[in-house]
Amino acid sequence: YKMNNCLTSDERLVIYTLSIKALRLDQYSGIKLKSGRMSPTFFNSGLFNTGESMNKLIDAYYSAIPKDIKYDGIFGPAYKGITLSSGLAMKKGGDVQFFYDRKELKDHGEGGQIVGGSIEGKNIFIIDDVMTGGKSVSDAHKLIEKNGGNVKGVAIAFDRQEVAADGSMSMSAVQRYEEEYG
Repeated sequence: YKMNNCLTSDERLVIYTLSIKALRLDQYSGIKLKSGRMSPTFFNSGLFNTGESMNKLIDAYYSAIPKDIKYDGIFGPAYKGITLSSGLAMKKGGDVQFFYDRKELKDHGEGGQIVGGSIEGKNIFIIDDVMTGGKSVSDAHKLIEKNGGNVKGVAIAFDRQEVAADGSMSMSAVQRYEEEYG
């Protein structure tokens, strides 16, 4: 009990993530990623599948987002970003909306590619589980801007430290995104 009080919230989250096996470590033989790269770590946000575990993850996102960033919408790229954006919207409260994208355009009902209403003129915060090559977050950024929204920031739970999608070996996908979008 005393030791737990000495840990930071980030450290407690890492320990919890290990306990539910959402974070796996294998520094010796490595874990093969979808990209084919061997990594000493693997993060599976799909294992945050209970109310308690999702609450812990959303609390971590919420505490990591600087309070001076003002946003009135949260965008989560399909598929895992959908639950993350809705969870963060509930945590933030108020009139903050959440949005997500469809993998295919819809030509009936509310139509379009974005679910959740109009993004036009809104300040949007992007939330996703991991950044691998950066394509998902970069595509979300472009979609938001194309629909008249303003991206104010991005939060990810896990940086896989994969090389940028453009093949640049000098930067990770996170670094490339930061360079391109500030």
